[in-house]
Amino acid sequence: MNYFMETTFSRVKYFFLAFVSAVVLSFAPLDLNAETYNSSGLEEFSDWFSMKLHLGNDVAYRAGTVASDGTVLAFDFVPSGCDGYLHSMVVSGNEIFSENKTVEGPDIVIRVDNNAFIHSDSTYSVERGDESVYIYMKIRNNDQIRLIDEIKNGSWIRYKINYDDPTYTRFSLRGSLKAIARSQALCHESDQDAENFFDDEQYF
Repeated sequence: MNYFMETTFSRVKYFFLAFVSAVVLSFAPLDLNAETYNSSGLEEFSDWFSMKLHLGNDVAYRAGTVASDGTVLAFDFVPSGCDGYLHSMVVSGNEIFSENKTVEGPDIVIRVDNNAFIHSDSTYSVERGDESVYIYMKIRNNDQIRLIDEIKNGSWIRYKINYDDPTYTRFSLRGSLKAIARSQALCHESDQDAENFFDDEQYF
């Protein structure tokens, strides 16, 4: 385990222990991790990938990348809301959690290359029997579209996780343009499936 993964996981573990008595928050709109969802249609684009996630009636189209330490960065596009996305990071550790828990995380600062900073709130989730920590990010100031545009045209995306002693990580953006474009296109294509036009069917 390299320094980033080790320090991040230990800080995340401390974060959860410190908030054992905190009010448990609701999960993100979809808890889209590929370990519980079925995946199909994987295509790779340099350092990035695009694929479909599905479980029952829940479907999303993911574009993402994996850092050298195994940390996953994901952008999930969900039908009927394809112009937005769910933004998450998955950090793996070496201990298994004994319960489900979701708490508010620290502020996160995001920067693509030398562009202006983008600020994000975060929610941390863990699941019983899993060693991964799921970090869901909510971009502030209506910067969601700006971030995705910068990612498509950038070289590196960097994150600063604002613990008392901040942690930093970065991800290559090689292939991000094609991966994101494919996932968005598949999402919009799914919106046109025939069955989606009969959800509000009225009988006369």
